[in-house]
Amino acid sequence: INSTGEKTVKICTTGNEKNRVTVVLACCGDGSKLKPMVIFKRKTVPKINNKHGVVVSAQEKGWMDTEQMKVWIDKVWRWQFGGLRKSLLVYDAFEAHLTDRVKALFKCERTDLAVIPGGLTSILQLLDVSLNKPFKDGVRRQWMQWMAEGIHEFTATGRQKKASEELICSWISQAWNDIPAEMITSSVQT
Repeated sequence: INSTGEKTVKICTTGNEKNRVTVVLACCGDGSKLKPMVIFKRKTVPKINNKHGVVVSAQEKGWMDTEQMKVWIDKVWRWQFGGLRKSLLVYDAFEAHLTDRVKALFKCERTDLAVIPGGLTSILQLLDVSLNKPFKDGVRRQWMQWMAEGIHEFTATGRQKKASEELICSWISQAWNDIPAEMITSSVQT
């Protein structure tokens, strides 16, 4: 609380508002969900006690690229389907999805690819149309609760430390688990 007219109003933040992670989500038409994958913005994969069922990876810019697609195929797609049956994956025309290397990896997994043309993702991709907003709202709600609780660690200079990678993984897991299977199946049907 500050007086009206004050030139400076200090607020408590972590100083990490611009830090981002990429979360990769996938689901099936029957309402089942694949393990989420989080890509942290760093050079090495964080060593965490990840008990939340989230696949953890790292990339210097925190983005999906061909190497991260390989990680996703190895640790999420193969884990779920293991090339045992013929599968179809529908995804957008993002550059990393379309490389020859990625296509070859999916072929080895007996997976056919259906690529949503550019400009139509917001209309045709199930996650963009129905699931991303409630997922992001769930993660944001947990972050806001963590910020409001006020039980934080501080750096030597007095700045609040950012949430740990493990805590972020727990938020991602919880938000993804909170998406009901019925929301997925009803989205597929529309």
